[in-house]
This record gives sequence, structure tokens and C-alpha cells, in this order.
Amino acid sequence: MKNKILEPGLIRMYNYPLMSKEVRKMFSTLNLMKMKYGNISLPTITADYEIKYNCFIRSNGSKVEDYVVKKLTKQENLEEYISYIVSSVQQLNQEEKIVFLEYYANDNVDDNIGMKIGCCRDMVIKIRKSAVIKFLTAMGQDEKFLI
Repeated sequence: MKNKILEPGLIRMYNYPLMSKEVRKMFSTLNLMKMKYGNISLPTITADYEIKYNCFIRSNGSKVEDYVVKKLTKQENLEEYISYIVSSVQQLNQEEKIVFLEYYANDNVDDNIGMKIGCCRDMVIKIRKSAVIKFLTAMGQDEKFLI
């Protein structure tokens, strides 16, 4: 496997609980954006755990609302934020993607994830830790979590 999970020694160099909390915040932000800005296109996850994202904002016909949404997306760089998350997830290997997306995007538990990929709960946790570190490294946020 060319993009294998990280070694335990490397994983221990990071504060995983804080990293996991940071990823939860990111996915909570995405869910909040889904509720708050219904006209913003958000990424979708395929059955193969590939992420599809078009950076498309649907128009609803209201010029005032379009102006406000465009201003908000400019101010908060929503499209850029979403694209950054998508490209960071794409850095993970297939097992890491499955574990990462099932846990953070779908709120699935370790035992169920283990059944999906055919491994024990302990291995799911190792894969998830590796995925979180790789994800935040791709986002450029790993250094603040070094122990």
C-alpha cells in the first residue's frame, strides 16, 4: 500500500483528543452551513467514499438574497473552506477515508465501521488516528497539536 497508516510512534507525537475535537468542529461547521445556507452546494460522499464537490451556488431568483449570499461567501470564503476540506480528505488512503468519513461525517461508531472494513475496533481507532493526523497535516494545522 503506497499511502499506509502512520506508525504508532508518530501518532504518539500528536495530541489526538484535541485533533479529533478540531475535526468535529470542522464537520459541525459544514452541517451548520448546510442548515444556514441552503443554496450553497456542499460535497457529497459516494458509495465508494469518493467526495464530489462542484463549488456551485444555486440561484433562487432573489437579487437581494443573491447579493447577501455572495457577500457572505466572499467574507467567509465558504467555497474555499469546503474545497480545502475535500482536498484534505482526498489525501487519505481508502481505509482511512472510510473510517474518517464514517466517524466524522456519518457519526458511525467504531464497531460498525470495523464491520464495514473487516477489522477490529482497535484497528479502526489506529486508522482513525492516522487519518486525523494526515487530514489536519493536509489542512496545514498539524503543528499546533504536537506534544
